[in-house]
Amino acid sequence: IRQNKCFTDLEVRKYRERFNRQSVGGQCIQKFQLASLMEELYPGIKQRKDLHDRARALIQASDANGDNMIDFDEFLTMMQMFRYEKRLEEIQKEREVMAKSNFTPQERLDFRKIFDMFDYDA
Repeated sequence: IRQNKCFTDLEVRKYRERFNRQSVGGQCIQKFQLASLMEELYPGIKQRKDLHDRARALIQASDANGDNMIDFDEFLTMMQMFRYEKRLEEIQKEREVMAKSNFTPQERLDFRKIFDMFDYDA
């Protein structure tokens, strides 16, 4: 798993399919070809500069060798960073909701247990 940027084999296969749809001959994706992928990852990117800036930073950080193309390893790095970014957003939203809820820490734990009991896709 570590060699696959901490993705499972199934996730890597799905990302390979996604990469192949975007790439030239399955070898690399030129940066200008990433527009549709960035629109999927960042809905509203065309209207919001902050999303555009985040997408640009993600692409730049992923292009390890600076050749203005994304190979599959760099693509996995990009998806890993995107997933991490989304998880941080989720955690921040959870913290904001918890702060507004005025529940005690024990009440939050109790609600989490109840939620986990009935959450079928976890």
